[in-house]
Amino acid sequence: MPGRDSRDGCPTEMISVIESQPVGSGIDLVKQVEEIFSPSGLLSRAKNFEYRPQQQQMAVAVARALEAKEHLVVEAGTGVGKSIGYLVPAILFAVANRKKAVVSTHTINLQEQLVEKDLPMLVKILPVKFNFAMLKGRQNYLCTRRLHKAMQQADSLFTSPEVEELKRIYEWSKRTEDGSLSDFDIEPDPKVWAQVCSERGICAPKICGYASEFGKQNGICFFQRARSRILSADVLVLNHTLFFTLLGGLDEEMDGGILFKNDFVIFDEAHNVERVASRHIGLSVSSGQLRFALQRLWNPRTEKGVLATLRRGAAVKLVAELFAATDKFFVELEEACEGLARDNVATRRQSSTESPPSAVMLRRTGRPTEGRRWTELRIRRPDLVRDNVTLPIQRLREAINELIKSSEDKDTGQELMECNRRLAELREAVAVFLSQSAEDHVYWVERTGKTQKNLALNAAPIDVAEYLRHRLFGADTSVVMTSATLGTKAGQASRLSGERAGASLKTKQTASASPTRAGETPALLFTPFDPDAPVGIYGRHLPHWRQDGATYFVTFRLADSIPQEKLRQWEQELNDWWKENPEPHSVEQKANYYERFTEKFHGWLDAGLGECWLRRPEVSAVVEEALRFFDGQRYLLRHYAVMPNHVHVLLRPLRHHTLSEILHSWKSFTAKQINAVIGRAGKVWQDESFDCIVRSPQQLEKIAFYIQENPMKAGLKPGEFRSGAGQNVGQASRLPGECAGPSGETKQAASASPTRAGETPALLYFVRKVGAGRAVQLQVGSPFDYERQMKLFVVNKMPDPREAGYRDALIRWIEHFVKLTHGKAFVLFTNFKLMQEIGERMQPWFDKLGVQCFVQGTGTPRSTMLEKFKADVDSVLFGTDSFWQGVDVPGEALSNVIITRLPFAVPDHPLIEARIEAIEAHGGNSFNEFSLPEAILKFRQGVGRLIRAKTDSGIVVVLDNRVLTKRYGQSFLDALPQCLVEIV
Repeated sequence: MPGRDSRDGCPTEMISVIESQPVGSGIDLVKQVEEIFSPSGLLSRAKNFEYRPQQQQMAVAVARALEAKEHLVVEAGTGVGKSIGYLVPAILFAVANRKKAVVSTHTINLQEQLVEKDLPMLVKILPVKFNFAMLKGRQNYLCTRRLHKAMQQADSLFTSPEVEELKRIYEWSKRTEDGSLSDFDIEPDPKVWAQVCSERGICAPKICGYASEFGKQNGICFFQRARSRILSADVLVLNHTLFFTLLGGLDEEMDGGILFKNDFVIFDEAHNVERVASRHIGLSVSSGQLRFALQRLWNPRTEKGVLATLRRGAAVKLVAELFAATDKFFVELEEACEGLARDNVATRRQSSTESPPSAVMLRRTGRPTEGRRWTELRIRRPDLVRDNVTLPIQRLREAINELIKSSEDKDTGQELMECNRRLAELREAVAVFLSQSAEDHVYWVERTGKTQKNLALNAAPIDVAEYLRHRLFGADTSVVMTSATLGTKAGQASRLSGERAGASLKTKQTASASPTRAGETPALLFTPFDPDAPVGIYGRHLPHWRQDGATYFVTFRLADSIPQEKLRQWEQELNDWWKENPEPHSVEQKANYYERFTEKFHGWLDAGLGECWLRRPEVSAVVEEALRFFDGQRYLLRHYAVMPNHVHVLLRPLRHHTLSEILHSWKSFTAKQINAVIGRAGKVWQDESFDCIVRSPQQLEKIAFYIQENPMKAGLKPGEFRSGAGQNVGQASRLPGECAGPSGETKQAASASPTRAGETPALLYFVRKVGAGRAVQLQVGSPFDYERQMKLFVVNKMPDPREAGYRDALIRWIEHFVKLTHGKAFVLFTNFKLMQEIGERMQPWFDKLGVQCFVQGTGTPRSTMLEKFKADVDSVLFGTDSFWQGVDVPGEALSNVIITRLPFAVPDHPLIEARIEAIEAHGGNSFNEFSLPEAILKFRQGVGRLIRAKTDSGIVVVLDNRVLTKRYGQSFLDALPQCLVEIV
């Protein structure tokens, strides 16, 4: 599938591959690295060296992973010195084994730090000689042979202003050192540069390299010089965008490597990997790209282009016809999109007038869009418009093929071949988009540019984990991922949509009694919900859904577990909520629903209201015996938990037995037994149970996990509950807090939620979303003393953003905390429009205070704004998304980080929308499993801007009281390092 066509990210032919010639060094790498990072090791000779045990621990883990050909995910807190921590073992391993270390980063700042500071320092200190290089997309480099040819054909290729630009490039080529775009003071005209930069097929070793005729007579092409450095480098540094574009452009997998043969890869700033990979392993083709490709051949307005050098009228006519067809295609595309946008608005308005009945799950139908205001529009069906471009493109390609055969000029023939290759990529991208032939992808149209006239067709995989699991973590080499912010304990309840379930969850009907590893769910017969099969519904107060062959999650409770007045109030509030909150629902509405109804009900049960007879072991044993009695005859029992006042069961009725019959037998039998044990008479169980059909393997595992974790989360002690699984699951019943020993005896368990060896619970969310299930996981802390260096303020009384007084309160509190530090502050927003409005309203106040306030998006480039902020120590900067991460301002200039709102992503991008829908379609909770963990990670990144060195100190201010008033708020606070907290 074709990828994106951008200067740093166009799919290009791999420069080369390196044959594997492993040579053992005879040195124990792990011990060598441990010694280097010791207080008296080699690194102690470096200026400003400071022994950090966290850095040593990380470096040893990287060395161990490389030697064992294992994958590693390591979160290393700010101040650990991550780059040196992975570079040292990577360099030693690469040199000793003649491998290539590929280091990928997200930001230019980190790339420059590695190439200009860290690697040169290690060249002086380490006991091995090594070479390093920066890997850029080949279109960044000048091809001197193409420049030479363009100068000869300038009058046919360019207009007079473009000829002058070509001359400027020619003069620059005489004095530039590396021949890349970064060496320009003012970057050249893209159209002219496209005619002289390195291109696949046009700029190759045989025609531009050391052995070529041109090379011997005119000097070596700049890209071929860079290629030579890249081939000899032990360490290559590149960005995530280029990495995944190159990876997507490979026709076949490398043997023993990923981008090169015999390489290994380290991703720094790995928290961005999933997002970048999603966008660059999909497709994107825009109206601008098509016009650019055609104008390279022939520009009807200027009558310039490659075809002008050949003077072939037939091909020129085909280009003109394709221009007309392309213009018509994108006009019709925009009209179709406008119609979809209007339909979306109409659907939303219609749904807002209807109040749905009481329901168990919130559904997402799509985001509202109005008129020309849309920038991304989800396309849910193929053949949105008639395909009138792929056939004309093919006809043009056939005509160009004939020109290539008849061309007497070899260089022109190669230019035409490159044009044809690009046309083939664009044709395929249009065809894939219109047919929606790429499975498990989301498709959308994007409107870009200052005038919103450039339309782009996009497709990306909904879940990138499977692709990364295969292409990265399936390789026969090591992959290391690291960042300061990878961990969150949120989002772990179930698998991500699309993550492959293990053998225990396959829908094929197999049963096994063999035990599984700790943390895994054993096998059991399971048939997922069939949307086409008949469904029966019955019930008094709540709907009970029935389907033959289905598996059910059931909760039945003691009669006094929840007072009737509470239950009646809950049902009334639920009906009122649906009337006040018509679909589609925002992230905040979903969170509110989950907290007010789902969490509240389970909270009441877990609170242990009523007599809680089941807390007594002799009573809970009666229930457990009943659950297990007909296991394998009337039903297949999976997992169960007997809590103090309620029971959770996961089961599948067999043959003609129904769930209602099974529940009745359990309740009637146990009611008599319980009354006899405790010496009472009267009602034991609530008449009606809560139950739902398990719809997918992913939901099955989620519920099994919930049942097993529920006692621990409710704070129960050993002996206060019973949990276990049916006979077909292969686990004997045991009292909570006990686990089976090697001989079958029981012993006290260390944890109620064991994980597999090498797993770190806080990293599981990240590991799953990038497909790194095979990786060893490690968290090392930060050497900073946050309790001394940082103080957290949380404002308790903030109005809701929808209330009239919100903006005034926001301004008042920003003023209060900015005065506290006399500027020196980042004010981080989640809403661009709100940021600009607040910035404009506060400008007179900043003028009066004598403090400069920089507001993102007001004309000053981001990098320039950041430099001005650093230079003006007392200044304040208002920023949105890009300032939450990847910004490093050590020292007094940043002493205050104000977070105006918890950074929940608005699900208004088709890719986010599709991921949320996929989670919910598999029975998951998109708020808990996606929105919440993503917000926590971004929150950690924002807070992490403050303390960048041991000498830094300052305050973090949270102007969002949801961290105090919402149940999920504690998860944000728990994600921060230990520090002083003050609620104001």
